[in-house]
Amino acid sequence: IEEQILSATDLTSTSYDRRATRTLLSRDLINVKEFTKRMSAANESFNDTEL
Repeated sequence: IEEQILSATDLTSTSYDRRATRTLLSRDLINVKEFTKRMSAANESFNDTEL
């Protein structure tokens, strides 16, 4: 019986988590793009000063 309860809560939590994760993921993807842009810009300026 415990297993059934656990699997039931798993199902509800995963569907909720999936929905939450999807929004978080899209937000994170945007952050990653921004981060990569900044990193490449920082690297370019770093390379310029190094030379």
